[in-house]
Amino acid sequence: MSEPLVGPGGRTQGITSPLVTVDGERESASIQVVQSSDGISASEVGREVTAATEGQYARFTVVDEQEFDGETVRVVGISESDRSFFRMWLPYGPADQRQYYSLTINTRTRILRLNENNESVTLCNDPVYTAADTVRESLRPNPETTIEEV
Repeated sequence: MSEPLVGPGGRTQGITSPLVTVDGERESASIQVVQSSDGISASEVGREVTAATEGQYARFTVVDEQEFDGETVRVVGISESDRSFFRMWLPYGPADQRQYYSLTINTRTRILRLNENNESVTLCNDPVYTAADTVRESLRPNPETTIEEV
């Protein structure tokens, strides 16, 4: 796990697999978690989800819902079968002042090979996707920290 990078809009945390040998080559995969420190309202979350999933330029779909701090959170992704990218907005604060903070999870792998059509294909997707699912599904509020400390 790398040290988190903290910037003006949030923080980034990287989780990299140990090196493995695939077809005689040393390879690795990683998960990048990016959390915004800029909160938005519930209605703004609705607009963000709609912009990502509907209309002419929609690139994503709602792939899952999960509980976070007593709320059902929609998880936006590429598709249900391509779990390489997730974005959700996590609630924080008392109900009358609740804000939502964007959290993005990206998987990255360098375990690539050319297939018989000379097209690049990614190997070992399932273990990388499982790791990303585990990170996403294990998210819980941390009562010992506050957004103001970021």
